Amino acid sequence: MKKPRNKKIKKLKKYQTKKFDYYKTLNEYYIENGEAYISVNVYSMDDIISRYSVKNDEVLNYEFMRYLETNSSYIPDDYPLVLEICNHHFNDEEKEIIRKVISNHYGISLINKNEELKANKRKGKYLILFGLLSFIIFACLAYLDKLMIIREIFSLIFCFTVWEATDIVIFNDDQIKEEIYNLQNLSEIKIIFKD
Repeated sequence: MKKPRNKKIKKLKKYQTKKFDYYKTLNEYYIENGEAYISVNVYSMDDIISRYSVKNDEVLNYEFMRYLETNSSYIPDDYPLVLEICNHHFNDEEKEIIRKVISNHYGISLINKNEELKANKRKGKYLILFGLLSFIIFACLAYLDKLMIIREIFSLIFCFTVWEATDIVIFNDDQIKEEIYNLQNLSEIKIIFKD
């Protein structure tokens, strides 16, 4: 009975130690002629455009949008994106609507993320300023023994503001910048149609 279990453990260890060449696999499936292709099968306009949207105010289908964003996140930054829409014949008007909706959606998302980054930086600056002010008050109160509680409150405020400002400036800004870069690539995506 121990032999099958040992074989499974050996296979598992072999799998864990085996190196996975991510970029080789990526190049085999996505990259052609210096462009990164994302292929999607569609069977109707509703697969791309939300069926709830109205004419001249179309919105991307949520599932399509997530599929596109997920696949584009795996592709290295060096390659321009190409969306290859397969298995459905669209007329010229539908093709133009699809191009416009995708471009508008990611263009607006890009603007929103840029505004979020500005707000984040502004919030970080205010927190740093407030933290420095509370530290100065804390340092001034250090010489007064009777105001120990107030001094501790300013110490707590200082620690909190420094912690939050660090989180915003170091971690959140980098994440938002990465999202901005991905949205910028998606807003400039080239769209081709294959019947």
